[in-house]
Amino acid sequence: MPIELALSRRQVHDADRLGGIELVLLWPAELGTAPRLAHDERRLAAGSVQAWAHQALARAVAHHGLVILEVHIACLHVPAPRDRRKGYRPVIAVHLAAERWAEASRRRAGLRYFAKA
Repeated sequence: MPIELALSRRQVHDADRLGGIELVLLWPAELGTAPRLAHDERRLAAGSVQAWAHQALARAVAHHGLVILEVHIACLHVPAPRDRRKGYRPVIAVHLAAERWAEASRRRAGLRYFAKA
């Protein structure tokens, strides 16, 4: 069962703007081994990864009137304060936006935030 993630005030505020945000989650152990991707490569997530992300963010998304637009798996550079093993890591990237901006935000890139574990 995934953890339930909370969003900061700033993340909620920025998700409520046109473009929304990209919330980056380190690859969770319960999903097993991460797929091998090249640096900065991303793919749409498979059903099990999407289900995990939706379940982990369900309460926060519903509470703040946000929607999950897309879920990707990616290999991104993770800054040192977020992870002791800095460098490129497999992650789950979730594009969040306010319901009122959902359609417009699908066409516009949002800000990137790393989730607090």
